[in-house]
Amino acid sequence: ALGRVGMPVYDPKPVPAGSPIPPPLRAASVSARSRLLELLKDPAQPVRLEAIQGLLYLGPPTPKDPEQYIKEAQGLIEEVQKRLAPGTDKAPGEKDPQVRLWLQTLLLMYDDRQAAAAVREMRTAVTAAEVPMRVQGLTALTMCGPYAAAAIDEVRSAVLAKEPEVVMAAISCLMRMGPEARK
Repeated sequence: ALGRVGMPVYDPKPVPAGSPIPPPLRAASVSARSRLLELLKDPAQPVRLEAIQGLLYLGPPTPKDPEQYIKEAQGLIEEVQKRLAPGTDKAPGEKDPQVRLWLQTLLLMYDDRQAAAAVREMRTAVTAAEVPMRVQGLTALTMCGPYAAAAIDEVRSAVLAKEPEVVMAAISCLMRMGPEARK
């Protein structure tokens, strides 16, 4: 709910193809983002997953001046990177594979320089033995759009899987991948 209620509000008029996306009429809620970042440390895995989903709904910061993006996003990027790091006794890193997968997706949304590491983790998920993890990996790749092209071989194999939910997730991924999916 925090992610949906705190989402940025955009003008409902369609943006002409090729035009830049205008800034939101109302930016994402700073207090919702702060609370969701705190929830990334919750001991319950489902709470951490929901917090990531909320942060994905909020999206990255949208400063009026694009040159200020890194300054505004840096704290968010660092917090997610802390959760992905191995950690210490006092501040353990994330160990759950599903949460790690979605943290990588979130990090990619904030900082596309992290694409290689994020897609590498998603590729691993797509080839996991467990069906739910494979579906999660494909769903995460779907959110990556063209960056998912690095996982084309894994996605192609997933289209041939015997589990219908894996096949459906792979097809969705191919549809969002763009021209690279034609291969």
